[in-house]
Amino acid sequence: MPAETTLATAIVPPTTLGFNKDIKPWPYDPEKAKKLIAEAKAAGVDTSAKITIIGRTNLFPNVWK
Repeated sequence: MPAETTLATAIVPPTTLGFNKDIKPWPYDPEKAKKLIAEAKAAGVDTSAKITIIGRTNLFPNVWK
């Protein structure tokens, strides 16, 4: 991960009202992710569904600081 990159823990960046510095990012754990997907699939969840992530710029004050 580049030095200027921060793992997201919230929908808002640290410079925005509402950011909670006490929330920690989940650890990177591909094996746990695979297990959770398998459990969801076994429960009947459509795990092939596409997820669209929309990122917006200049939506929050000081977002690029």
